[in-house]
Amino acid sequence: MMNFAGLIEVCEKKGMHFDGKEVIEQYWEHCRLYQDYQGMEKLLNVYPKLSAEWGEKYAAFMKTHVKKLILETLLYYDEYGYDIEEDILVELIPSILKDFGLNYTKKYKNEIKDIVGYYYEDPRPLKMNAGRSQSSPSIEEMDYDQAKREGYEQLLGESDFYLEENMIEIIKIHCFAEENENFLLRTIKTGEPWYLHEFMVDESSIDLLKQLEDKLLLKMAVEDLYLFTFWIFYAITAELGELCGNLIRFCVDYALEMLNKTVPIISESKFKKLPCYKEFVEHNPEVETLLFTYLLGRRSKWVVIKQDVLILCLLFRGMKDDAEVDWDTVFDKGRGTCLVGGQKGKKIFCFPDFVNHSNMKWIQKIQMIMDEIDKKGFRQRHVIPKLEEFLNRYHQKPERAVAFMEDIQWRLDIDINGKLCGSFAVEDDVMILAENIGIADLCDAEERLSGSSLKSLIKRKEICSEKEGHITVFVYKEKDKKYLKRIGVYDALESYLKKLENFVQLNQKKQ
Repeated sequence: MMNFAGLIEVCEKKGMHFDGKEVIEQYWEHCRLYQDYQGMEKLLNVYPKLSAEWGEKYAAFMKTHVKKLILETLLYYDEYGYDIEEDILVELIPSILKDFGLNYTKKYKNEIKDIVGYYYEDPRPLKMNAGRSQSSPSIEEMDYDQAKREGYEQLLGESDFYLEENMIEIIKIHCFAEENENFLLRTIKTGEPWYLHEFMVDESSIDLLKQLEDKLLLKMAVEDLYLFTFWIFYAITAELGELCGNLIRFCVDYALEMLNKTVPIISESKFKKLPCYKEFVEHNPEVETLLFTYLLGRRSKWVVIKQDVLILCLLFRGMKDDAEVDWDTVFDKGRGTCLVGGQKGKKIFCFPDFVNHSNMKWIQKIQMIMDEIDKKGFRQRHVIPKLEEFLNRYHQKPERAVAFMEDIQWRLDIDINGKLCGSFAVEDDVMILAENIGIADLCDAEERLSGSSLKSLIKRKEICSEKEGHITVFVYKEKDKKYLKRIGVYDALESYLKKLENFVQLNQKKQ
């Protein structure tokens, strides 16, 4: 139907004219799904004289029926396997409802989730660095396991992770050697090494760590991410090479399948139709048992990933050795196709040309994985060029901190006592990359501001907005540059840019 509307538009532009009223009436009679009715907007643009008659009718109809139409369309996409179209529509729902003056309610989000397994929230145009006061604790100060748990509860209505206290109890029950037990408990508390912390999500993961200890492999395995991944699969498959091979090949192909999804979950019916399931799992019940014991989980009709770091590590370990991989394209915000192709009966990589830009968690994990398993290559081929490009934006500007502050639209939330309790900044991909792999974090710049500077800022009434319990200071709107320089704002931002600069210089020397 959308193709029809586009075809009419082309024909009219080429001089082939039709009775617009009849075209619109006939088109309207055949509309069934949301995208069909969306084509009405195009037809009304083609025949603007009919907008007065049909525009109001269309708007009134859509306001009344668009929510139901969207759900029916998602059911259609789900039934017939239009995964990409489904993801696109889910992402557009908040803006569609806003256009028709409708609320994106919790009830409606749950109805969407019942069909596709998740719902989409508009990403914040500004990144919020939660503050450091008792009334507004920072993300870093919050319990990390609680954050993970709440994320899965929002996604699936139930938790996929154990509570931290449960994990501590499980570790103690498994009777690790004292040194190893202390190490694992410390990892739960500190989050380091990050990949081991990500791994410890349920009892099955602790079972595998205990197996590694029994084989005297635990200490060696946790020193390196790829080695850790190898030994975990070794433990999962009880050293059976063919079983291990099938499991690994499935995981690589499955990771490719999930890269283009906003949220990496899939209905069980679609899961069983995947080529990688049919090839490696369907006729291997032992592989399926291992998958759903250690790596995947079932939640109602949905298949979720418990160990995404492991499967992503397998995929990107295969990619890292190829000097032709264009990492700019891998993290590009476009859309494309993810494939594993065949050549003379053998598997070959056809590298994914995108990771869905909405799945920021996977982009972060992929960047952290690459920095672990290919630090030098990844930094030289992707990180350094990106940082240089970012820094070059400000190279010719006499006061680069001023330009930087205006670009990120820096805002600070300060309580009435002059304590920082939050911040906002527009962060581009390079700044997020720098934060993900530990090069620089804007929070560090905030901490350089003195208490007297914060107290001074909240007195600048023309750039302040009082909220409940705090004052938002729109620092980038301050006109007095000398004032900002005097209280240390520019020095704080310059310290951030200097960290990026030092990182580039240090890594260039190692070439």
